[in-house]
Amino acid sequence: MTGDPLSTCQLTDHRVASSQPFTGAVAYPASNFSTEPNLQLIGTTKVAFIPIDFSDVPGSGKPLDVGQSQIDNVNAWLKYYTNDKLKFQWQVRNEWIRAPKPSTQYNWAHPPSGGYAGQSTPQAQTDTEMGTQLINAAKAYYDFTGVGAVFFLLPSATRAIETEFTLRGRVWQTNQGAQQFSFFAPGAYIYANNLPIWSWWIHEVLHSYGLEGHAPFGYVDLNIMGNQSGKSSTLSTWDALISGWLNPGDVYCVSKERITPTKVTLVPAEREQVGPRAAMITLNDHQALVIESHRKDKWGTGWYDGFGGVTAYLVDTSIENDRTGEGRGDDVRRFAVYLRADGRTADSWYPTLVTGGNVPVEQLLLKTAGKSFTYAGIRVTLVSTGANDEIQISLEAPAAVTITSLASLDAALTASTSAVALAAWTKSKAKVETSTATVGTVTTLIGPNSTLDNPTPRVGIDLASRLYAGFNQVAHLYLIYYGYQDIDWAQAQYAALQTGLATGDSAARNNCQTESTCWGASSWVNAAGDGIILSTVSPWGKSDPNHS
Repeated sequence: MTGDPLSTCQLTDHRVASSQPFTGAVAYPASNFSTEPNLQLIGTTKVAFIPIDFSDVPGSGKPLDVGQSQIDNVNAWLKYYTNDKLKFQWQVRNEWIRAPKPSTQYNWAHPPSGGYAGQSTPQAQTDTEMGTQLINAAKAYYDFTGVGAVFFLLPSATRAIETEFTLRGRVWQTNQGAQQFSFFAPGAYIYANNLPIWSWWIHEVLHSYGLEGHAPFGYVDLNIMGNQSGKSSTLSTWDALISGWLNPGDVYCVSKERITPTKVTLVPAEREQVGPRAAMITLNDHQALVIESHRKDKWGTGWYDGFGGVTAYLVDTSIENDRTGEGRGDDVRRFAVYLRADGRTADSWYPTLVTGGNVPVEQLLLKTAGKSFTYAGIRVTLVSTGANDEIQISLEAPAAVTITSLASLDAALTASTSAVALAAWTKSKAKVETSTATVGTVTTLIGPNSTLDNPTPRVGIDLASRLYAGFNQVAHLYLIYYGYQDIDWAQAQYAALQTGLATGDSAARNNCQTESTCWGASSWVNAAGDGIILSTVSPWGKSDPNHS
């Protein structure tokens, strides 16, 4: 399995400059969009775990009774999804720190929702007042020098702070002077719904590191930047790519123009396993298809037993995320959108981009071996499934054209001037029109397990004979057509015709070395002066215009 270098898939930003600065990265490199000088995607980030309680909601037990498992999950997640390229160096305290005011004074309005997001109580203080009070309460216990992010833990009984409290790009006065860092405190929504804190921390801090997130659009529970509390806590392979966290073996990358039928065994996004986490196919300088596999596994425990399948999404680095209609089911623009199968045939899905609201995950999953979807002339087939999904990437087979006459050949060739050297064909056509075929008898042999697409190959043979009128031509021509299952049969037919000559024992196999590269043809003239053509007829041969 060979493809292109990983750099081929690291598409750069093609968004058109606007009057508003872009909020996050949709392309490589994401490092251009960090909101904090101390949040760099590669290296070690200093972070602080700060437990805060209130006079009206005092903390119970020790903060690390809850906090240590959250810290451990963050560290384990970073180790796998960043390939250990990003680490956190934690400062922790295992005693509650009392805020100067009761919890009712720290309710925060979530700005992307346009105000209070249905909150029952308005914000009692400004963002700066709330943040300053909490940092002042903690600064005697922490060295904030070089800290990039602060993760607060509040008592689980907290209810007055209705939503999570997030501040970025602010400068705070500490005992070490002015320090800039992001600031994250969970709220009642997380506690009341018993949601994980660690995954929310990661989701929010990755925004501060520069990731736009909230894509692919169409279903949010498949990665942590779509839904921090979703059934899967994976990182999309695209976000990992633009963050600089992937190693070459983590992705099978290929540009569309270099596709040949290739099988790739994918590692499920939720499982810690060595191997390709995705296949990426670049369509141009700003678009790519990303193919991922999913399973219920370590980082996807929220799924039902037996969950799994292959998803595909289109990345377009010329598009800025538009979340203004989020929550209302409105059509939105995202830089990455899942593909959905609107129509099916016996063996194919012809997907369209998901629009409107989110759709059931089953509409996105390719689950049955032998099924495939096609997009932009590229076909991805699920070859086998089990512990891992194996896919086949190929170009979509062109529509079959049966040549029944010179007129039909002329129509096929001139339908697209990009497919033929028109001047050369015009001259060749004139020669064919004024000549007669001189090839002799044609015998067609078809393998017992093979199907001939063109039921009248003699038409093409005669046209070629007329083109080469005036040249020596064979008196008897044998056409041997076969597929992968008929290699031995084809070799036997070929050997029987090569009277008096060394036949070689691999002529048929050389044209059909594997099932997915069974696309060759070859020809000879035997000692008796007969012509022999060995030609494969497998479906793979039609997937690449450079082969038979």
